[in-house]
Amino acid sequence: MKRVYIILFSAILFVSGCIKDNSGIEATGIVQDFTGLDGCGKMIVLDSGERLEIISLPSNTTLEVNRRVRVEYKPEPRASICMAGITVHIISLQYI
Repeated sequence: MKRVYIILFSAILFVSGCIKDNSGIEATGIVQDFTGLDGCGKMIVLDSGERLEIISLPSNTTLEVNRRVRVEYKPEPRASICMAGITVHIISLQYI
């Protein structure tokens, strides 16, 4: 019986270590239009200069060019046609 508890406890520790954190990276930047570049559209240029190539936005969210934003995002490296920034899922976007 003791062996069963040890196996169960080990399984719980393993599974809890695999649970992903739902929080993202927070930053500020400006929405810019890169449609002149092949395969690109609107992206967020962070204050650090890094560009966010957006995979998904929260529902009912639109991007307004030349507006400053505070964003929370999760990077998801993947191939893209644009290749001008890091590909991300936007968790939240707020105009400032």
